[in-house]
Amino acid sequence: MSPSLILCLLPGGYAVSRLDAGAPIPPWADGEGFVSISRTTTELSILALAERVPPSVRSEVGWRALELVGPFPFDAVGVTAAVTQPLAAAGISILLVSTFDTDVLLVKESHLGRATHELVAAGHRVLTERARKADVG
Repeated sequence: MSPSLILCLLPGGYAVSRLDAGAPIPPWADGEGFVSISRTTTELSILALAERVPPSVRSEVGWRALELVGPFPFDAVGVTAAVTQPLAAAGISILLVSTFDTDVLLVKESHLGRATHELVAAGHRVLTERARKADVG
């Protein structure tokens, strides 16, 4: 049986941006909201609030972020599967980013309502940031 989780809808729309592999991390990448910076041998990828990304940067916009309320220990099994499986079964594409304490699931804004419905149907709770502060501290 999959664990029942709490997800918190983060405010704002997000963009996933691609820069050249050797590019320095730009100043606009650091700021409020969730930020993830990853570098491979072929690219520098930055996920940040869309409003901060300059129009000249190659980006995919229109993402909404749902933070899994953690922390989750590294040996926890099935946490991400519990949220990705119902979305995959519904044909909803996602991005998933893991941090030290938790995971952040991103879905396209156009699929947010359906994704939320599928997550709740799978036994999870989806809260707004305001409800999270009131509900889980």
